[in-house]
Amino acid sequence: MHRKLLLVTLSLALTAGCKAERFGIHNRSCSEKFTSWSGDLTTHLLNGDQREGVFDYDPPGELITRIDGEYDLDDGDFEWEVSYNDDHYRRETRVDGYGTAYVNGDLDLEYDVTTELISDAEVTTTVRVVRDGCSVTERQRFGGGITDIEGDYRNGRYEYDRIEADGGEAEGEEYPDGSWNEEGTSILGNGTQTYETEGDADGYSKTDWEFVGSGSSGEGYDENFMNGDRHSAYTQQADGTTLVWDYTVDFYGNGTGTLNYNGQQCAVTYVSFTCTVVCGGDTYSCS
Repeated sequence: MHRKLLLVTLSLALTAGCKAERFGIHNRSCSEKFTSWSGDLTTHLLNGDQREGVFDYDPPGELITRIDGEYDLDDGDFEWEVSYNDDHYRRETRVDGYGTAYVNGDLDLEYDVTTELISDAEVTTTVRVVRDGCSVTERQRFGGGITDIEGDYRNGRYEYDRIEADGGEAEGEEYPDGSWNEEGTSILGNGTQTYETEGDADGYSKTDWEFVGSGSSGEGYDENFMNGDRHSAYTQQADGTTLVWDYTVDFYGNGTGTLNYNGQQCAVTYVSFTCTVVCGGDTYSCS
């Protein structure tokens, strides 16, 4: 998109309920027909009993197996649960909030998203989102940080810009089949990483990246899988030395791989995200 993100402070004066005896899309405020695949409250309602505001369905893709919940057409309260593939690293996601799903396709919502991981940890994000016509403004609050997103539905896809709390920026696109791509810049320690990512609705994504920092640089790729495994392969330049890494870790940070260093192939081991390398009989920390 290559457009500057306009930060908008969203009003908390929410209207409530869809203001109709049943939910359905009439007199669309946006010519793009995205409401069947946007993956938000509007999509859920269209896949359920539109007179009662209840829904229970299996969306496309292998990642999510069920979304079930309800929306009070009068007072605007809603909740739903997301169930995942048994192989996924998330157990379930619970959404609870209030607002208005308008019959012209607009949205005005505030809600909490709580995800339970297979490690028993829970992560909660508060979301405030307004969709007006084809344009969306969203603010996410997590752990004291704020992420702002602005997007538009156009040409059969959703295009967005995002600014992270740490200064990272990205722009991306989402498609009706659940696939997506993104490119951006992240702040990592003492350096900056630029990246391009492509993903699908089955829980797989691949990120090609380059990193430039103080005294080191690198380039390579990461593959992320539904079960939380991550395969990393990259070349690192540090203090005039070239290091070639290739390893896989699981959701809990355990895994193995190799490091090519000064003509040697060394063994890499990860235990709870702590890395060690064995080269020529000697053991080194690489965390």
